[in-house]
Amino acid sequence: MVLVHVDLNKHKYNVISIPRDTRVHIDGYGYTKLTSVQYIMQATKGAKKGVEAAVMAVGELTGIPINYYVETNYSGFQAMVDAVGGIDMNVPFEVKLTHPWYAENKDKIISAGTHSFDGKMVTEVVHERFSLIN
Repeated sequence: MVLVHVDLNKHKYNVISIPRDTRVHIDGYGYTKLTSVQYIMQATKGAKKGVEAAVMAVGELTGIPINYYVETNYSGFQAMVDAVGGIDMNVPFEVKLTHPWYAENKDKIISAGTHSFDGKMVTEVVHERFSLIN
């Protein structure tokens, strides 16, 4: 899950990736993983309530009001990044791609720092999770 702030005047996008296993609270259910919020509420109260609960959980977690949301998959995310001509991504620490979407990127090392990436590489970096557990 990613949270995006768009500044249309400056043509600037700030994005933060929120790990899907982040613990959040659902009234009446207690604490659960962020990835489960939409599913739990959708199963008990319908699709619209599931989306609303997920959006609310991210807003409460970050303290940021969420005005709009988009639901997509990795292919759609890749296409969005490519549609804006790629992005500059600040990678805070070295990342080894242990579980890539594209075989040619297996075990590729992304050094810490700011990189200009196309949609394909952004998708690889945000998908990686195994090399981040230490």
